[in-house]
Amino acid sequence: LPREEVNTPGKKTVEEVTEYLHEPPSKLVKTLIYKMTFTDAESWSNVHVLIRGDHEVNEIKLKKVLSSWNHGREVEVELADEKTVKAITHAPQGFAGPIGLDAIFADFAVEGMKNFITGANKADTHFKNVNIRDFKEKIAKFADLRKIVPGDPCPKCGTGKIEIFKGIEVGHI
Repeated sequence: LPREEVNTPGKKTVEEVTEYLHEPPSKLVKTLIYKMTFTDAESWSNVHVLIRGDHEVNEIKLKKVLSSWNHGREVEVELADEKTVKAITHAPQGFAGPIGLDAIFADFAVEGMKNFITGANKADTHFKNVNIRDFKEKIAKFADLRKIVPGDPCPKCGTGKIEIFKGIEVGHI
């Protein structure tokens, strides 16, 4: 479908946007801006991470992917502050989107999505019907960047399903 700009006044969170647009969180793609710092130097740069609205970024996986992408140089990552987000996207936090950004790292779950919702890099505005083709040339890499959730396939055997249980500490050494 053709990309459509929609007014989303004051709707910043995944829950607020998807409820307002009557869509499930899995139809939204979050654009998260990270500050990547090289551990062997004072230099840093921004990277942009795309993750489905109902998923969370696993920063350990992100660091491994970025380190590999930078020829094995170790990196640290932290979410950009509101001032940095506004400087990069020209919009307040909650309205960042991938269109117009460089150095995009996208989770595998985003790769096959069609007609999804993203921020429009404009206050109180989102895009509907965004597709990978709208920013494909800016994607540096697709990778596994998300935290696992119950029901995901087992990463070792691929046939079982992940279950998550609370544990208690029995002893402390």
